[in-house]
Amino acid sequence: MKAIEITAIWFAMLLLVGCSHELTDVDAGSGGLHLCISLDRKAFLDYEPIFLEWTFRNTTKSIVKIANATADVYFTFCLVDSGGERHLCSPPECPTLGPLQITILAQGESTKARIDLRDYLASHPLGSLTLFAVYKPPELRGTQDFLSSKLTSNTIELEIRPARGQDGKAAKLVAEAIAKRGEGGYVGIFYLDRELSNRIIEDTSSSRFGAAANFYLGLRQFEEAKHLTLTKGQYMDKASAYFRACIATKGNHYLRGLSYSYLLHCKAEGATSISKDEASRIAAILTEEYADSWALMNAKSIIDKQKGDVPASDAP
Repeated sequence: MKAIEITAIWFAMLLLVGCSHELTDVDAGSGGLHLCISLDRKAFLDYEPIFLEWTFRNTTKSIVKIANATADVYFTFCLVDSGGERHLCSPPECPTLGPLQITILAQGESTKARIDLRDYLASHPLGSLTLFAVYKPPELRGTQDFLSSKLTSNTIELEIRPARGQDGKAAKLVAEAIAKRGEGGYVGIFYLDRELSNRIIEDTSSSRFGAAANFYLGLRQFEEAKHLTLTKGQYMDKASAYFRACIATKGNHYLRGLSYSYLLHCKAEGATSISKDEASRIAAILTEEYADSWALMNAKSIIDKQKGDVPASDAP
């Protein structure tokens, strides 16, 4: 799988027409190119993150080019409740200029991306729901061999329940933070609001919300540390501590995978608290338990690089 970018200059030479998220006349697919979605679990709590991955897989004998395959802007995610009401989950705005990412998939290749579906939900539906996704590619003039028809994904049954007990206490903190934030709503709340994540960890014993809080504290620390120089390793060690805390909560198997993945990135970026043996164990866990996931894809280049100089160890 290859991914290239067309810069703003080249992008201006292409005409992108429309960015509608209407769900009408949806095609079932495009030959042997398949769109598949998956969730980190089947039952969720209100205000809990809903992690979704989508995968484009090419089962044709030809090369397929996809525009912005890993960008959510051309997707609509639709939740249908038991009463038939649709809750559309779409990015709020469509870009007009900027780099256009082209993903090239050869036969048998695939590419993945992930989101927190709650970032796009304007409401908080409860009960039994059905989820599917639609990818509507941009209309590109002057190009060939691009996917040009809409794709619809598989459907997934899920349930969203009211949070109770310690989970309910944590959910209330999230709801209060959203209300205090105002216009931004839920979008990126765990990542952006460190006070919220720290309060969930300190004031509740919710393993599910605690896993999310620790992961996002680690992710933000990691992203900020990447821009440092002299103290980069020190801050990567702090990020690693949050990722380890997420793994220790055992509140979310999916977030454990992401945390393992980012631990390898922390080591690659200079964290000294992660030994070669630990990195080898993490690679084994990702390969065995998260074989078809974004977490493994995110760390694959690091795992491939360390195969030749890291002794194999059994997973803990």
